[in-house]
Amino acid sequence: MTGGQPVDGPISVPAITRQLAAEGITRIAVVSDAPEKYDGRSGLAPFTTVHHREELDAVQREMRDIPGVTILVYEQTCAAEKRRRRKRGTLADPARRMVINDLVCEGCGDCGRKSNCLSVQPKPTEFGVKRRIDQSSCNKDYSCADGFCPSFVSVVGGRLRKPDPDKVAARFADELAALPLPHRGAAEDPAEMLAESLAEILIVGVGGTGVVTIGAVLAMAAHLEGKASSVLDFMGFAQKGGAVHSYLRVAEDAARLNQARIDPKRAQLVLACDTVVAASPEALKTVRLGRTRVVANAHVALRISANSPRRFG
Repeated sequence: MTGGQPVDGPISVPAITRQLAAEGITRIAVVSDAPEKYDGRSGLAPFTTVHHREELDAVQREMRDIPGVTILVYEQTCAAEKRRRRKRGTLADPARRMVINDLVCEGCGDCGRKSNCLSVQPKPTEFGVKRRIDQSSCNKDYSCADGFCPSFVSVVGGRLRKPDPDKVAARFADELAALPLPHRGAAEDPAEMLAESLAEILIVGVGGTGVVTIGAVLAMAAHLEGKASSVLDFMGFAQKGGAVHSYLRVAEDAARLNQARIDPKRAQLVLACDTVVAASPEALKTVRLGRTRVVANAHVALRISANSPRRFG
């Protein structure tokens, strides 16, 4: 599970294959990042074949030509869940980190095509756009090193440098103290007073950057001020890089929160953590000229996919 949710009831790959075999499926393949765990069959259905994930495309091509129902069971722990477990100390953290020497890198993008990983990012240099590994989001999958490239360097046993927490806390306190308190104008017209008693905020961005967290923090801030709030999160494919929408509605009176979504052209504020998602039809339909204010992140990241350039705001 991408979110690390528990699975109700016992479930295992061998049990899945045996159940499918009992239902009459005659072609079952198990694909895994660690196929050696199924050495000795480990309770799999007798005719089940086991493959490394590198063979996924070949197995899919074979199965598409077989008449009837075929089953492919892909078994691998979610990369995001691996990162969670490593931080909690419940999963061994590999000592190896991949680094790209940008003086050797020619910017061909083969590492991105091989891995299709969002942690392989562009790095503008005086010699052109090269590649870099974002260590903060790297899942230590190492598939980026499968490309034909001499610029990859393995650092074994090294640790990322972390800033002094005391200095970070002091800097944050100073910058927070320098911010002015928000101005709250008092409306005189009854219609304006009614409108101000309900705030509708849309937060948009990509998975893994804290969009849902922003909505939760603002909702808690409203709660601490004695206001009512509702948050509705749409996380799409629930993956890093996927579109995420968080609908936040805050009201003085809970009776005004008769729905969780924001109606078309009713958003008062759009927090655009990603400009590409903010420009999507789903987000734009909540915007109205003269009513909606937009606070946008202007940073744009470029990433080369297997076929064509894609832009991520």
